[in-house]
Amino acid sequence: RYAGWREARPRGAEALPPGPEGEWAALRILEAMRTGVVGERVELYTTGRQLEMERLEEDLGRLPEGGARVFLGDYGAGKTHMLECLEAKALGANCLTARIALNSKDTSPSNPQRVYRALMLNLIYPGHSGKDGLWPLFLEARRRGLVSWWLERQNFHAYLSPALYFFNRYLDNLEACSDPQADRELDRQEGAVRHLLDWLEGQEAQELTGDFNRYLGRIFPGAPSAWRFPALKDYRTFGHIYTYILSAIARLARQAGYAGLVLLLDEAEMYNILSSRDRNFADQLFGYYAALALGEEAVPGIARFPRGGHPNHRHLPPLYNPEGGKYESGVFCAFAMTMDRGAGWQALQELLPQEVFWELQPLSKGDYRELCSLVIGLYRRAYPQFACGDNAAAAMGQVVYQAIEQGAIDGSRQLLRCILELLDYSRLCRGDIGPYVHEMTSKLHFK
Repeated sequence: RYAGWREARPRGAEALPPGPEGEWAALRILEAMRTGVVGERVELYTTGRQLEMERLEEDLGRLPEGGARVFLGDYGAGKTHMLECLEAKALGANCLTARIALNSKDTSPSNPQRVYRALMLNLIYPGHSGKDGLWPLFLEARRRGLVSWWLERQNFHAYLSPALYFFNRYLDNLEACSDPQADRELDRQEGAVRHLLDWLEGQEAQELTGDFNRYLGRIFPGAPSAWRFPALKDYRTFGHIYTYILSAIARLARQAGYAGLVLLLDEAEMYNILSSRDRNFADQLFGYYAALALGEEAVPGIARFPRGGHPNHRHLPPLYNPEGGKYESGVFCAFAMTMDRGAGWQALQELLPQEVFWELQPLSKGDYRELCSLVIGLYRRAYPQFACGDNAAAAMGQVVYQAIEQGAIDGSRQLLRCILELLDYSRLCRGDIGPYVHEMTSKLHFK
């Protein structure tokens, strides 16, 4: 079934357009490898993962229904690379994406706001070069005339609806003003709206106090006085609040013409270093995110999770589904974790169906040779004057394979940098490449 994946899609330099356009594309791909960011064509140098790549395409094809995937493997098995592949495929399929690495402090899975904030900071739009938060999504919602739908009583969302209202009011006033640069009221409105969106993205530590709500009423005359934004706290019992917001963002994204929202959480094994109390809250976060992707019926246990805050917080549902009935999330959540069968594995296993777990097998020597060959091809395309024999891929593949076997290279980013460093050294210091490789291999105790 999957045997044709490799043959059906040109890979490496063969997949790039001819002429200077292809050279620039190759340069961009190599620069992404050097800096460790997701390249525009990550699938062109992915080897040994044909089955996984095909499965990811199937997953994204079912995105309106929602979905989840858990990649398991030892350190250096390529879990992060699979998340990068999924992110690249999702962007190519017109999805919004956000990829983060969990850790025990800044993005601890026991602190829902910190995870949410990191996701918003890393929100990427198809075709956009930057990470601009919610502003482009709100702008597209305005362009498509969606704001009125969100202001209808039956569709009202406690956070997004009033935020869309003030965003829309500001742009209405901006367009109607004959000289926006001279209008101080517009400056105040813009500052308030940007502060509001920063807060909604979890970036502002200071809450929207009653004074700010009254300030909005003064600079936007006629705004509904009853609106009060519920607080966004860094409480560990606020997990349902942030999935309530994310599910609404996914709904708005689909209304605005995007295919959905893909969330990628790397290093989920950080769960294992948390205290037992924090693990309980991490379980809740994983449960809420599983429900965000698959629906509450798929994760019925979230009904027992404690909900913190005031009554206006506790009464908010974990998912935004104004019509009721079947919940179509438009959200795909992917996790990556070490295959240690530890507590993190058990927590996700209890929350997600068995078929979403995928164990990554180690790559073979042949896979590494193929990877080196693909990178060399891209390198030749980016630097047409560079000369490199066809037998170099086999030798480089042997070097990186043994380096990984001996733990000298940890992960796909370091692997790609190592290959590029060898090629850069060969191109820029060709006379010294022999001693350089000898020194490298001697440190690895190669025979």
